[in-house]
Amino acid sequence: MSRGCSLWISAGVFRRLVDEKLDPDQKAALKRFAARDRDMLVEDIRRNRPDIILVEKGVFDWEAWARADPLVAAELAHYREAGRVAAILILQRDESH
Repeated sequence: MSRGCSLWISAGVFRRLVDEKLDPDQKAALKRFAARDRDMLVEDIRRNRPDIILVEKGVFDWEAWARADPLVAAELAHYREAGRVAAILILQRDESH
């Protein structure tokens, strides 16, 4: 349903942002990459309205990240938890939305 199979750009950015050797311009550029990755996710959920979304809650808690971001959280408001398998949260589209 999405242009990317995961938020791999954002994952890379989050790992790099902890590098204290990055200057402010480098950090700003990385944040722009992550913002674009997030924007594409939001656009894809809005446009494609998937029945199921899988959210990894392993090393990085993508659910916490998604719920903390107003744009992503607004799209996820249309979903309810359908179950969990290991570190994967399964969200199902709530047809009442």
